[in-house]
Amino acid sequence: MELMFDLETMSTNPDAAIVSIGACKWDGEGIHDTFYAAISLADSLRYGLHKDPDTVAWWKKQPIEATLAWAQDGKPLKQALQEFVDWLGPDAKDHTYYCWGLNFDVPILATSLERVGIEKPWKYWNLRCARTIHAVFDTGKIAKREGVYHNAKDDAVTQATELIRILNAG
Repeated sequence: MELMFDLETMSTNPDAAIVSIGACKWDGEGIHDTFYAAISLADSLRYGLHKDPDTVAWWKKQPIEATLAWAQDGKPLKQALQEFVDWLGPDAKDHTYYCWGLNFDVPILATSLERVGIEKPWKYWNLRCARTIHAVFDTGKIAKREGVYHNAKDDAVTQATELIRILNAG
């Protein structure tokens, strides 16, 4: 089983405060399960994670639908991360993990996991960059967007659906 994950954050630094995690399990046939957790920004900041004024300003320019999912009732960071790791299941180290840019989601998630004392669920050799695959094998445009743009779960499903389309075309 493949796994696509996406984060919404308050910075682009590796120690960015996470406000939501979205993920889906998928294979060549389609999406099989999804995960979403909204995270309390205040709680993320308690762990010394970074909030950038430029990123906050950028979020204020996004459609309200993009922020509604996490702007209220976010879970404590450690709880959300533990729920994510639990959702991955006992075979988490065997998954292949994809994200839309290895230099963004992976270091941010790794930093947050470390700050709350949870072991990374992946092996470094099981990390893949979906953006690179898309750039190499496609025209550069996502064929069909799912749900709300900049909602972590909807973005993860969109990105996995795009990889399935590309991989099945070959």
